[in-house]
Amino acid sequence: TNAIHRHDTAPGSSSGGAGAVNAGIQSRPSMRLALLALLAMPLLAEGNAVGVLAVVPEPRFRFADPAQRHLLETFVAQIALALERALLADEAQRAELRAETEEMRSSLLSSVSHDLRTPIGTVLGAATTLHDETITLSVQERTELAATIRDEAARLARLVSNLLDMTRVESGGLVLKKE
Repeated sequence: TNAIHRHDTAPGSSSGGAGAVNAGIQSRPSMRLALLALLAMPLLAEGNAVGVLAVVPEPRFRFADPAQRHLLETFVAQIALALERALLADEAQRAELRAETEEMRSSLLSSVSHDLRTPIGTVLGAATTLHDETITLSVQERTELAATIRDEAARLARLVSNLLDMTRVESGGLVLKKE
């Protein structure tokens, strides 16, 4: 493909911006030898580069042969497809996790909503009965209604406290210490 980059210019020659690179490489002979025979091929997935495959061929100009180059390009295309499948699988797994998390949040909210409404309904009912002057209640009934209000308010306070604690743990605001 046209996207293959080959660094096999002769020492001292320059093409475009390669002169500065070659000048820097000239001072390091071992680096120059390594770069002269390096092929770098992009791994493309959906038109985007997801990596680069660098090859140092033996013998040095092995990929000058069109058949060998085609074989390498096929190999690179297969690697890119494998990477793309892995990336898509990761994204699918993240999407599934997000969906499961949202489902759990919805279920938790529904459960918490029910757990909060029950004591609130009981407190409102008992308080309304106590407040209604048209209903005649004995002292024992008034005492029981007041106790119900107290008990349900305490239950509601525990539920709210637990919810707040869960929120702090989830957000990292609460640090547990093992003793």
